[in-house]
Amino acid sequence: MGRSFKRFTKKTPRVSLEGSGEFIRLRGKAERGFIKKTIARREVRKAGENGCQEVRRRAQQQQKEKESDLRLLHQIGKRSKKKRKEIPVTVNQHYGGCMQNRINDLPEDKKPVSLDF
Repeated sequence: MGRSFKRFTKKTPRVSLEGSGEFIRLRGKAERGFIKKTIARREVRKAGENGCQEVRRRAQQQQKEKESDLRLLHQIGKRSKKKRKEIPVTVNQHYGGCMQNRINDLPEDKKPVSLDF
């Protein structure tokens, strides 16, 4: 053990796993990962027989919802975290004339909404 044990004698944050009453000492990333894993295990245990598939299915469902939300945000023109491209809002201010011509060539439903009054 020697000196390596010294880390844990300092005041490290104690993490309680939800509802289990256990306390463990971990730091930072390890802490988060450990908690995630234990919570996932607990969910699997709760789900019973074919628990793993249930939990996985639920996770995939959440992922899909998140992606669709991102897509909606992106269409509105807010910055999504993945693709940091913005839909041009005020065309004239941003790009001037040459871009305007290119935008005029677009079909009606693809044209960006310009907010020039």
